[in-house]
Amino acid sequence: MTDAKAERWKPEGHPMLGVRGSVALLQCATTLILVFSGINWSQTIPLAMMQFVSACTLLAQWDKSGRDHMYVVRGCASLVRAIVVLRTSACGRVFPPWAGCDAEPWRGHENVRLPF
Repeated sequence: MTDAKAERWKPEGHPMLGVRGSVALLQCATTLILVFSGINWSQTIPLAMMQFVSACTLLAQWDKSGRDHMYVVRGCASLVRAIVVLRTSACGRVFPPWAGCDAEPWRGHENVRLPF
């Protein structure tokens, strides 16, 4: 590889963004294992999608450090993840998501939530 080609493919961002992006991809892969196993689809599918978006934004910032709008995209993905986790902690692992909340377990009966 010539010096011009090597310089063209050199990331401009901080090296830690590459590490964080790689770890975020591994986290997404772990969540996809849960999706393919059929575990809690109402939570794992949106979480895997948002983890993938976060990983892509980190890798995009690592490649070109001038992409400041990636902070906004990653922030929106984190907000969606927070909403999904809060809904799961309040309503339990209900599938499909529009089936409504089951508030009875919060009153001391059988706990179907298991969010943590």
